[in-house]
Amino acid sequence: YFVAMDGDLPVGMSNLKRCLAEPERLDVGLTGVRREYRRRGLCTALKVRANLWARENGYARIVTDNEANNPMYAINVAMGFRPMPAFITFHAQGLA
Repeated sequence: YFVAMDGDLPVGMSNLKRCLAEPERLDVGLTGVRREYRRRGLCTALKVRANLWARENGYARIVTDNEANNPMYAINVAMGFRPMPAFITFHAQGLA
C-alpha cells in the first residue's frame, strides 16, 4: 500500500497485489484520491511510486484494469499501460 498524506489526513492510496500464478507480476488492486484532492497529480504520483517499488523489488510486470470511460484509463495509458483485448462476463438469471 502507498498512501498520500496531507498532514495526518490520508488523501490517496494505491496498492499492488502479487499474482500467485505469475511470481514476476503484480496486479494493481485499487488507486484512488479523495474527491477534493483530485486533479493535482496525486494519483499519478502514487502510481509512479508503486511502479518504482515494483522495479526495485524485482517485479517484471504490473497489470491493471478499468472501464474505458473512467478517468483512470487516461492516467494508465499515460503511465505506459497498454490496452489489451476486452472481455465480457455473462450472468444467467432466473435459473432455479
